[in-house]
Amino acid sequence: MMLKYIPFTIGLCTVASLVIYNGHNHQPSSHAVVQRHYAQATVPNDSIAPPESSKRFEFRFFLRKDLENVAREQGEAAVIQREPRITRVLRLPCGAGSMAKVSKMPSLTGEDSLSPDKVVEVDAQNNTLQRWAKPVDSQVIAIAGSRILVKVDNNQSYWIDSSGTITTYTETGSLPSPENIPYIKHPEFAASGVYSQRLRDLNSGDDRRIIAEASCT
Repeated sequence: MMLKYIPFTIGLCTVASLVIYNGHNHQPSSHAVVQRHYAQATVPNDSIAPPESSKRFEFRFFLRKDLENVAREQGEAAVIQREPRITRVLRLPCGAGSMAKVSKMPSLTGEDSLSPDKVVEVDAQNNTLQRWAKPVDSQVIAIAGSRILVKVDNNQSYWIDSSGTITTYTETGSLPSPENIPYIKHPEFAASGVYSQRLRDLNSGDDRRIIAEASCT
């Protein structure tokens, strides 16, 4: 008598067919099936952290003029219906504003229904090098390459790059303090409501100069 295993696969299970041969006629005298199960690893959905690019961050912004008119004439619900990113309409000292959840900073072109504050980096001749959008009333506290680090009024800080991508700041430790410098005259800003700073680049160590819109007070 001879024993022989013949494996084959069904779905996620490997099945071994045990065939018992009788004598020399190679005819099976009995047929037994043994199943070997292989568990498929699964990961609960709630244990997978979403990428930063898919997260939404709630910041303060001004409303574009047309939405400001809607807020005044029709109320908050009408504004939210037109712009679902908005969670709340605010009355700010500098104009109509909102709290809104965004996955990326609104554009600085004025085409977006949400209007951010502007930050501009300038060279020694005050020519524009880079621009960033930042939440209204946030403060620039550091710079690194194409990113600025801003602190919002809940004391949380965020990296924002020149394309508007937002990343939560998670590092610990002290940062070099920005140095306030005299107002830098620039055609994109009025003479009031802005501040100028010199910051040390966290990557290169170079000194860099920015002009930013100040808090709305």
